[in-house]
Amino acid sequence: MSYSRSPSSSPTYEKRLVFRLQGHEGAVVFCAVDPKAKLLATCSTDRTINVWTITTGQLLRALKGGHSEEVTSCSFCSIGPILASSSIDKKVILWRSEERRVGKECRSR
Repeated sequence: MSYSRSPSSSPTYEKRLVFRLQGHEGAVVFCAVDPKAKLLATCSTDRTINVWTITTGQLLRALKGGHSEEVTSCSFCSIGPILASSSIDKKVILWRSEERRVGKECRSR
């Protein structure tokens, strides 16, 4: 994605398609960016989280089996390789980025 910036203004983004990311069976409801690792995570009604490279649009991993309902949000941790996700199933899950497994699960009551 390209943008131009003048000294006194916010970035102006060019409107053009960079990648069309396809890989979810349900609707995508949220996405998060990790600018350091150049990753994008997408959350879906299909109960999964997909992790993509921003530079190529390649699907790196699909995180499945952690949530039993729609995944509503996710966020990359700024201090380590962790991705946090939340769901309608009342769980927050911490995923280890370099692995495809659940690191820790927290359930609301």
